[in-house]
Amino acid sequence: MFNNYNKNIKKAYDAISDAENIVIGVGSGLSAAGGLNYGSQEFFKEHYPQYARLGYKTIGDIMGKFWMNIDKENACKYWGFWSHHINEIRYKTPATEPYLNLYKLVKDKNYYIISTNVDYQLEKAGFSQDKIFEPQGQYSQFQCIIPCSNEVYYNEKYIKSMVKNKVDDYTISSDDIPYCPNCGEFLIQNLRCDNRFVEEPNYKNYNNYVEFIKDSLDKNTVLLELGVGYNTPTIIRFPFEQYSYRYLNMTLIRMNLGDARIPSEINKRISIDNDLNKSLKDIVDLI
Repeated sequence: MFNNYNKNIKKAYDAISDAENIVIGVGSGLSAAGGLNYGSQEFFKEHYPQYARLGYKTIGDIMGKFWMNIDKENACKYWGFWSHHINEIRYKTPATEPYLNLYKLVKDKNYYIISTNVDYQLEKAGFSQDKIFEPQGQYSQFQCIIPCSNEVYYNEKYIKSMVKNKVDDYTISSDDIPYCPNCGEFLIQNLRCDNRFVEEPNYKNYNNYVEFIKDSLDKNTVLLELGVGYNTPTIIRFPFEQYSYRYLNMTLIRMNLGDARIPSEINKRISIDNDLNKSLKDIVDLI
């Protein structure tokens, strides 16, 4: 097993080194490998102690209670959680090791990234926003709940004010509830959840991503998939499989802790089922 792991690490390094183009697909597993694990009870106790005291075990548990269900009665507690969460994940947490290693690995290559994450880790690690397509939204953006327009609003000043002026551990001041400057309705997070999602600003790089894919169809191309499972497989996982099956010049490298199997019909495939942080570090160490 260990020998197979080392062989696959070397194969992945060689494929990436030789590639003309690299299409990188990033899922939540890459952030989890850096410590931002929404299913971790330890992370939750350390960073969300007030909610742990209420009996919640993980970020996922408490998210379910406050998932886009804001109203006049719960608005202060709704933003009590979300201001804490966005501040912790988006604004307080620096670039984590897996993202920094990914940047070291590909910074001098011709690449484009598609990511389903909303935590800004790629940008913090040094990747240019011009080379990232993030269709699921961003923690740093608000939108109108209706929505009345395709506008999004950078939210750092809102979040910092909410956190600073909290009434208690769970409740923001009513003065800090964010409202749409156009229609006066609530602002909410700009995250893909239902048909209210303001998609257009998050698709500004869509055409560039598509053009990069087209340019890669006849080149020696690596599809580097990192931490992608089955939450939204139609965005990265399934398309990467289809590309590598149809185009024999494409090599699919799937790296994940679990869910790393690649269909045998794909000829050029490298599967690495291990801790992503360790795997990326081991590849970078070969540079």
